[in-house]
Amino acid sequence: MKISYPKVLIIGETFRYNGGGGITLINLFKDWDPACVAVVTEKINETSFQTGCEKFYQLGNMEIKIPFPFNFINKIQTSGDFHIKEPSLTALPSSSSNSSKNALQKLKFFLEISYYKILILLGVYNSSYRIVVSDKLLKWIDEYSPDIIYAQPFKFCDMIFASELKEKTGIPLAIHIMDDSVNILNKPNLFYSYWKKKIKNSFELLVERTDIRLSISESMSEEYLKRYNRSFIPFRNPVEIGSWEPFIKKNWTLNDEVNIVYTGRLAVPNINSLLTFCQVIDELNTIGYRINLNIYSIETNSFFLAKIKNLKSIFIHKAVEFSQIPALITKFDFAFLPIDFTPKGFKYAQFSVSTKTSEYMISGVPILLFAPGNIALTEYARKNKCMFIVSENDKDRLSEAMIRLIKDINLRATLAKKAIEVAKSDSDATMVRKKFREVLNRSSVKITDGSESMKNNSIK
Repeated sequence: MKISYPKVLIIGETFRYNGGGGITLINLFKDWDPACVAVVTEKINETSFQTGCEKFYQLGNMEIKIPFPFNFINKIQTSGDFHIKEPSLTALPSSSSNSSKNALQKLKFFLEISYYKILILLGVYNSSYRIVVSDKLLKWIDEYSPDIIYAQPFKFCDMIFASELKEKTGIPLAIHIMDDSVNILNKPNLFYSYWKKKIKNSFELLVERTDIRLSISESMSEEYLKRYNRSFIPFRNPVEIGSWEPFIKKNWTLNDEVNIVYTGRLAVPNINSLLTFCQVIDELNTIGYRINLNIYSIETNSFFLAKIKNLKSIFIHKAVEFSQIPALITKFDFAFLPIDFTPKGFKYAQFSVSTKTSEYMISGVPILLFAPGNIALTEYARKNKCMFIVSENDKDRLSEAMIRLIKDINLRATLAKKAIEVAKSDSDATMVRKKFREVLNRSSVKITDGSESMKNNSIK
């Protein structure tokens, strides 16, 4: 029987490996009919050429609007159809030019961060960057003729853009919420109250206009049902069981030297708990244990590197290719999964489940979770009994947990086997994609809470 794929137009996010939303997108749309998926994004330079998607539109000078004087600082690309090309190996620069390029990139990054911090403090960040629906984009969409629009709205401009595109096209809209951004977007600024209300109202309008609502966790779905009186279907990052099978750990015996892995960002909501764990590892090595913590990240955080500079057995590595993750993680004895206990970290992660969760679980590597007790990830781990949980921000408790895991092979085996079982049950990419495709296929009707009516799928 031939599989029916709805024609999906993805807006905002793109197929990329340097962000949780992008990775989730790659895994949800893998094996999708290439003729039935297209992307409209401003992140065109971050897009992977290996995803199978062939149709892209670069949001540029006709959609991205930056008012004076900010338009002199931001360089905007040309709008229009874009072809993703495979990087040329022969075009790689020499090591000397790489060094100069890295220095310039670091300087540019510092200036950009400083620039955005000033905009945020002044309360003008959300008004300094807008994405509008251009006639050129509408024509491109009309020619593609999608059945449904899929969006992962995180920023304020994402919310407005998705809402306006829905209004102008009449095409059914699916939103997929990765983080509770409506409550974390508004940073302290001169117009805090104004933007808090503005963001809240814009998100509520988007929820109202949306036909299919997706979340990243059951906890988020439960919260959003209370908050917005709308049902959200949970979909988080799935894993390719077949890709992991040859590598899944089946022996939990330890050597004299214990090796732990962390893969991910060096930023909120992970960095503070990760730093605490680094200090614990240093202390355990001081009293006679031989433990190495290996951190793989796409980021370089000077603050973090300065803090761990004199700590023993903490090793920083560049992130590996996504395809190498199964072989990488499964060679370690433990996987560390941290979430910050700070108010900012808690708010960021309260209803989210980390992209790496399903990967850690299917690996068969025992997981040590260091996170607040009342967030979605901890509740998930507690419910499924698949991780060793430390839910207090206490170095002594964290140290005791590490020692217990090292000494108890039965505990390690029990946690690992349960994690594998749960991952196969709820994160198998084949099954998740089937359900995801079925949900998006509902675009033939307009979904409401209590009734269904036929949609109008023509561009107005």
